[in-house]
Amino acid sequence: MAVVFRARPLPDAAAQVTALQGAVEIAAGDATRSPPSLALVPLTSGEELRTGEGAMARASLATGATVEVGPSTRVRFTPSGAGRDRFDDVVALDRGRISVDVPPLPAGVTLSVRTADAVVTVHGTRFSVERRPGAAGEAAETRVSVVEGRVAVRRGEVERFLSPGEAWSSRDDEPARRQDPPAEEQRGDAQAPPREQDGAAREGDEGGAGEPRGARGGPARASLAAENELLQGAMEARRQGQPRRAIERLDRLLGRYPDSPLAEIARVERLRAIGMLGDKDRTAAEARRYLKDYPRGFGHEEATSASRAGGARP
Repeated sequence: MAVVFRARPLPDAAAQVTALQGAVEIAAGDATRSPPSLALVPLTSGEELRTGEGAMARASLATGATVEVGPSTRVRFTPSGAGRDRFDDVVALDRGRISVDVPPLPAGVTLSVRTADAVVTVHGTRFSVERRPGAAGEAAETRVSVVEGRVAVRRGEVERFLSPGEAWSSRDDEPARRQDPPAEEQRGDAQAPPREQDGAAREGDEGGAGEPRGARGGPARASLAAENELLQGAMEARRQGQPRRAIERLDRLLGRYPDSPLAEIARVERLRAIGMLGDKDRTAAEARRYLKDYPRGFGHEEATSASRAGGARP
């Protein structure tokens, strides 16, 4: 059970832990402490927040941003500023995954997430950053996925911008670009059968046999452009009032690339597209599946509301 509070960090704190679940500890040098489960916990710039396997935490920053800290993650918070009314937030991610929700910030105020090989800077958006260790002989990898707004990713002297639905990997060192859906897919709203298990790879999925797969059945990172193309086409179809075509493309994305960094975004888009069909029971069932797979995901509030539309509890 997670214990949740809502609070801004104290003036002299870098961040404040407002929710935690499972094994969570705070480290400063060689000393570690386990935060109490029923109190707000301030973090200083010299402290590292660590979550164990299966554990999660939430932190509130001076800029009003919230950071969802995933399992097996190590992260530090370091605000900086000039004067009492100006704060910049810096989040240092050593390993693991965080999801960041940033409100619109005043002019001159920024939030940055820094890993060993990239700096992600935003002014108001939702995005996630993941730091993965490399396999034997490979360098560690930083992944960035954007849900809303626009972020700048800088590596060395090169800066790139990502828009909603786009992702970037330090291993590829190239951001995936938006592409328009193929002309033949713009002609109509094709019927697609309901999908019962999101994210499960399908036998004989169209065009999937020739794609390089990873050890867990996931694609090689060279597939990131294809993943983005499917997601962008689905988002555009939904905006054009063609939910079935959107669902078809999202099913293709989730079926071919179950380990995609865009999977959670695709699941939320699929929930929205199903909602447009007007079937409240199916929408509620889809929402409950999302909440089960992403209990602290960025779409939690939206999915919780949708899960009750069919008269069933989540």
